[in-house]
Amino acid sequence: MIEAEPHTVMDEAELQALYQWVDEIPLSRPKRNITRDFSDGVLMAETVKHFFPKLVDLHNYSPTQSVVQKEYNWRTLDQKAFKKINFIVSKQDIHFIATCQSGAVEKVLSNFKSKVLQMEQKKALLGQGYSNPVDTYYPTPASHHTQHDQWPRTSPGATQPRQSGVQRDLTNEMIAEKDQTINEMKETIEILEIKIRKLEQLVKIKDHKIDALTAKLQK
Repeated sequence: MIEAEPHTVMDEAELQALYQWVDEIPLSRPKRNITRDFSDGVLMAETVKHFFPKLVDLHNYSPTQSVVQKEYNWRTLDQKAFKKINFIVSKQDIHFIATCQSGAVEKVLSNFKSKVLQMEQKKALLGQGYSNPVDTYYPTPASHHTQHDQWPRTSPGATQPRQSGVQRDLTNEMIAEKDQTINEMKETIEILEIKIRKLEQLVKIKDHKIDALTAKLQK
């Protein structure tokens, strides 16, 4: 059972700034009550897609009044998008949002806003080369001409510039995300193997029972 804990308290100025930021994002539904409007994860998926178009397929998220389906939408968004930009939303936060607890969605939106600003700042420091911050993880295929425009030309044998601290940070984040994905896949495989073994045991037990019943009938 998830226990309630106090949400981060935002003052009126911070809340109004956050609401104004959300109002600037084109969403499919009018924003009337942010707690209810974002509870099923659909508008959050649209918000993520606005900033990181390649991370979200909106057909994966269906409007719903069911708490179970709301949490499923948020978990899907977490697996398919949040983890790829190293944005953390806890299971507890998801439960609070799905059950429309006051202040829960503002906390997540505020953290997401900070993540967007952080990645935009990294993009600015990196300079030209990507159309938006998430392209660091998912580069857009470009034409031969575009690639020459984006990347500096170097003569044969020229010394390559050293990676900046920001570039190293992004590289480390990418490696960490890949490692996390690999570990999750390994855990999934292990779970599936355990289930397979259990099913095999059940089949053997049923076969044994069938053989026993068959033997009784033949007597």
